[in-house]
Amino acid sequence: MKSALVLATAVLGSIAAPASALADEPADFLRDARLFYRVVACGGSDPLPAGIDAATVDAHCAEMTKRYQHYTEKYVAPARAFFAPLRPANLTTVVYPFGGGDLGSALVTFPDAREITTISLEHAGDPTRLAKLDKKELRGALSAYRDASHGLLALYDSTSENMRKLERGGIPGQLSFHITGMTALGFEPVSLKFVTLEPDGQVHYLTAAEIEALAPRKAKKVKGGWVDTDFSEAYSNMELTFRKAGDPSAPLIVHRHFAANLANRAFKDSPLHKHLIAKGKFAAMTKAASYLLWLDGFSEVRNVLLSHMVWMASDATGIPPTLARKAGFAQVTYGKFTGPFLAEAEKTNGEAMVKLWASQPLRKLPFRYGYPDAATNVHLMITQPAEPKPAQPAEPRPAQPAEPRPAQPAEPKPAQPAEPKPAQPAELKPAQPAPPRAIQPAEPAPAQPPKTTQPAQPQQPAPPKTAQPPQPGPAQPVPPKTTQPAQPQQPAPPKTIQPAQPGPVQPVPPKPTPPAEPSPAQPAQLKPNQPAPASPKPTSPVPAPPKATPAPAPPKPTPPAEPKPPQPNPPQPAQPKITPVEPKQP
Repeated sequence: MKSALVLATAVLGSIAAPASALADEPADFLRDARLFYRVVACGGSDPLPAGIDAATVDAHCAEMTKRYQHYTEKYVAPARAFFAPLRPANLTTVVYPFGGGDLGSALVTFPDAREITTISLEHAGDPTRLAKLDKKELRGALSAYRDASHGLLALYDSTSENMRKLERGGIPGQLSFHITGMTALGFEPVSLKFVTLEPDGQVHYLTAAEIEALAPRKAKKVKGGWVDTDFSEAYSNMELTFRKAGDPSAPLIVHRHFAANLANRAFKDSPLHKHLIAKGKFAAMTKAASYLLWLDGFSEVRNVLLSHMVWMASDATGIPPTLARKAGFAQVTYGKFTGPFLAEAEKTNGEAMVKLWASQPLRKLPFRYGYPDAATNVHLMITQPAEPKPAQPAEPRPAQPAEPRPAQPAEPKPAQPAEPKPAQPAELKPAQPAPPRAIQPAEPAPAQPPKTTQPAQPQQPAPPKTAQPPQPGPAQPVPPKTTQPAQPQQPAPPKTIQPAQPGPVQPVPPKPTPPAEPSPAQPAQLKPNQPAPASPKPTSPVPAPPKATPAPAPPKPTPPAEPKPPQPNPPQPAQPKITPVEPKQP
């Protein structure tokens, strides 16, 4: 009777907090969580309840202190230093599939995490049993726990066999392992609740009434070959909230553990599947995962990782290299990997992993992270987005040479055609001498025609015809005939005329040029003579001399005048001298 009363009191004490809560509020098992923290994980300094044997707890904690020291020196310290320069900043949401009992590694790998999700086949466990254990039961339960947790604190992961052993008994495995990992990193619990997932993946917190209603139903194994639990289904999934020990102002970290089978048939479109997708982008990790992510039967959870993770740490049980590359990730290896630790691992991906490690330089790894390889080598790989690294060198290098090559030829090509266009004005330059023809209106010179035009032209006999001033007009067409060809060769005529004519004759040729302009004043008389030379300017002077010879013939009454100017005949030979100049014109 007395023992029954003690048991009832203990049970009431352990569930006092949730029982006192409102019916629609989540049941909080903080008192039980702190008992695990003090008795199992040896954290804090809370006084032990009256029913807990202090000597048993002290002996247990002495052993745990040694293990914590090894865990800190060999794993926590080197792993924190290793990940610090590799890990992106502000990775606050973490998903750890196949991460049963390993909250400690998640905290080591992601110290900035504020929400951590672990998933495994094991259930969280009943937190109320610890307070019910007598001295003998407590001693046996703590011994079993130390045996099972040896791998957690010595090898930094837990085997499935050890976790299966703690699916029954007074100290459930997942709850105790997670609280131990939290304690080893210097945290303390502030809340412990149990949850389920709604069909859409939303978290539902169990109330005290719901937990009581589920008490008769035992949690069943979620996979064949595992073990059924001996505690209520209500304690399958938990939410543990904690913060730095002794610092009420420290940020809260929420850790949820879900008991679930991640094979496609159980996971696809399940509430857990939707819950993970709803998280958006997150950091990921896995290790000692039995190489399940290599198998097509686990492609759904693998696809969730590939589509939502931004960075992942793992051993070789992580994402296969071929699938990582297709999803846009690059993998950086550390340590050595010569083959899978488990002989039954899928062969093709095992060979791909060996090639991956062989293709990269050896990078030292100062701690074990998950399984060793077939030769007991420690190894680790980082899976991260591959886009930034290849994109930076690939874009600038080809872009720089490609741009200048088309740009350089494009500029000179338009420049070259532009130059010949200005060459056209050069053609206009010969047109400029035409204006001098128009400029010939050195019309003031017409006053000089009677003075010098006659000697300038072989028809100088016109001077004796002083009585016939109108005749000089017809005589003038001849000089223009000769002067016109001389004008395009203005530089040449003076050179030839200078030897033909003495100094006074040289000025004369320029002067006859103006009389050529007065000739337009008498267009009627010159039209018959001018059209022929106008069309072929160079040929017009050739016929002009014969015309000039008949021209003196009409004035027959003045034949004596013609012999008188034999003296000007010297200028006539000058005409043949001019004629050779004329062939130069064409």
